[in-house]
Amino acid sequence: MNDNEIKNYKNNKKKIIFSVLSVIFIILFLLCIIKCGNSQKDSNSFENGHHYYIEKRFKSQKNQLNKNQKDEKPAANSNTFITDENVKNEILEESVESENENEILEIEKQKKVAQERELEEKEREKERELAEQKRLADEKKLAEQKMAEEQKIQEEKKQKEAEQKRLAEQKRLEKEKKLAEEKRLKEERKKQEEKKRIEQERSELEKKKAEQKKIEEEKRKQEEIKKAEEKRLAEENQKSLDTMNSLLEEAENTQDSELKKQKLAKAAEIANQMIENQNDSDAAHYALSKNASQNKKYDDALAELEKAIRMNRENPLYYYDKGKILYLKRNYEEAQWNFEKACELDKNFYQSKYNLGLTYERLNQNEDAKKAFLQAIDIKNDYEKAFLELARINAKEKCFSEAEKYFKEALEINPGNPKVFEELGSLYYQTGNNEKSEEYFKMAIEKRPKGEESTLAKYNLSTVLLENGDIDQALKYAWKAYDEKGFVKNKNNQANIIYNYALILEKNGKTETAKEKYQEVLQINPNAQKAKINLSAILMKENQPDLDYVLELLLSAYKNDSDSYEVNNNLGTCYLLKKDYKNAVIYYEKAAKKSSDDEILKNLANAYLENGELEKSCEIYEKLILQDSQDWNSFVNLGKIYLQQGRVEESLKALLTVKNNAPEFRKQEVDSLIDVLTGVSE
Repeated sequence: MNDNEIKNYKNNKKKIIFSVLSVIFIILFLLCIIKCGNSQKDSNSFENGHHYYIEKRFKSQKNQLNKNQKDEKPAANSNTFITDENVKNEILEESVESENENEILEIEKQKKVAQERELEEKEREKERELAEQKRLADEKKLAEQKMAEEQKIQEEKKQKEAEQKRLAEQKRLEKEKKLAEEKRLKEERKKQEEKKRIEQERSELEKKKAEQKKIEEEKRKQEEIKKAEEKRLAEENQKSLDTMNSLLEEAENTQDSELKKQKLAKAAEIANQMIENQNDSDAAHYALSKNASQNKKYDDALAELEKAIRMNRENPLYYYDKGKILYLKRNYEEAQWNFEKACELDKNFYQSKYNLGLTYERLNQNEDAKKAFLQAIDIKNDYEKAFLELARINAKEKCFSEAEKYFKEALEINPGNPKVFEELGSLYYQTGNNEKSEEYFKMAIEKRPKGEESTLAKYNLSTVLLENGDIDQALKYAWKAYDEKGFVKNKNNQANIIYNYALILEKNGKTETAKEKYQEVLQINPNAQKAKINLSAILMKENQPDLDYVLELLLSAYKNDSDSYEVNNNLGTCYLLKKDYKNAVIYYEKAAKKSSDDEILKNLANAYLENGELEKSCEIYEKLILQDSQDWNSFVNLGKIYLQQGRVEESLKALLTVKNNAPEFRKQEVDSLIDVLTGVSE
């Protein structure tokens, strides 16, 4: 229902209410008129036989009432309704006035006619009453007719209004019905449209669902394919990872360097395939680092380990291997940090503790190194390598008893370890216990098969035997070491074995063979200082030495070590043989500054003698004789110096001392000089 309809409805409602109120008012008005008529009739029925005092009293009351009515002015524009009481008052007023007038006349006249007058008045009153009753009846009838007409009019009006109202209501209802129908139709259309829309949406939704289902089905299939592929790749990746880890483990456990290299190369190949297949992992980079490290590509190995650590910062093995590479690159400070990090991540990582100890050693922090090795032993109480390192540190610090204790503990862990026997042999050699040294070296050789370690053990044993003075046994093991030198990969170690064999040959008087071996040493290591010195000494003892070659050897040695006592001494001898006494003196003097050995002093005194520096030569020989009263060579040379100085008696005395105490020492020379001296004296 719109606003106009609501407004019309309210106006109609007001009109109906007003009509009803008007009808009620008219009915009430008519009822009042009827009541007033009845009151007049009752008033006229009073008799005139009332007493004077009553009339007077009534008059007084009437006058008072009139006075009150005069005092009370009606409100302006107010409607005055005629009621039964008003009509009665008017009648009474007229009656009273008339009676008063008659009463006054009656008083003036005679009381006699009062009776008649009273009767006449009564008759007239009756007539008036009848006339009034008739009038009232007529008026009543007229009023009733009028009221009936008005009521009829009102009824007609009411009916008309009711009809209008009914028509308006009907119109309203029809309008409302029409509006409702329109609304219903509109809603119906809306519902139809909504239904159609819903059907369309449902159809589209079902179509979309079907398409979505198809897409999801396709997606599910793709997901299944993808998952299957991922599973396959994961399985392949896991298989590759397992294979790679297995290869790394096998490489770690093998002692065959070539086989280890092959396994690490294969592991690296698998790692590269994994990375190419987008299966990058820290394990793959770790495998690549192991392979690079095996091939001594340490920078590449470090780069791969950095990648592995970025992907997994909680794996102590990565820091451990990084520390090992940094250790090999002699970057000990960073190596230390990485070993410590590995130990922090794994409190029981005894290998990292061990390598941390080795790093401390390189940093000359021996006390920290000892602590690290002891911590490794606390974790693994049968850790042989840690005991060995503790023994080596103590041996280096000359704490030989502690070193021996740790070597023995290592030997208890592994009684068959020839390395421990070798190191104990070296320890006993350092302490001068050559018998035990020889014993342990022999046990080490017994426990080792032919190979590099066995060859080096034989070499060490030969040096101990030489030190013990057992030349034959020393030569035996030196020859064995020389014969097996092919097992030794390090060229410097090979040169040392050959040199040792040459030295023992020389000690055995087999100088020709020794000379060959010294030359073999120089072929392997042209900078072998001792080989040059010893070879030059052998060559200078030959009947016709090649002094130029000797000088070449010695000057080369001198270039490498100008402070060497042996090089300077041999150079002095070479120049002496070449009769270059001036240079002989120079190098002998340098040798004498490095050593107070009597042999050096003798050589220097002889050089002074040959160079004509008699005073310096004499001074040295006199010193040598004071040190050794049986130094017959110094006595002879001193006699010769005295002779040249003209000190005949002193010269003869020196020579006779030799002749009387060592008659065979340089006999021909001594006798000749004595003959010269005795002839001079005669």
